[in-house]
Amino acid sequence: MQSDDLTLSTAIVAPTSTSAHPYTFRPEVTVHGEPTRLMLDQLRAVDVEKAIGDRVGRLSPAEMVEVNRLLRAVLDIL
Repeated sequence: MQSDDLTLSTAIVAPTSTSAHPYTFRPEVTVHGEPTRLMLDQLRAVDVEKAIGDRVGRLSPAEMVEVNRLLRAVLDIL
């Protein structure tokens, strides 16, 4: 969820789920051809070397606009 320009030992991530209930802060995206919810209401920081697997893809510019809008709402920085 953070800029590729940041080179930190941790990364801010949003968990994903194929079975999570729809919710305002859980936009649906496609990962490996399967509908997947980004759980923006459950952000966390993780150790890059220990907790992150392979990158599964990138969001489209339109998806990022929606994610950014929802993140501002979740974090109350409207």
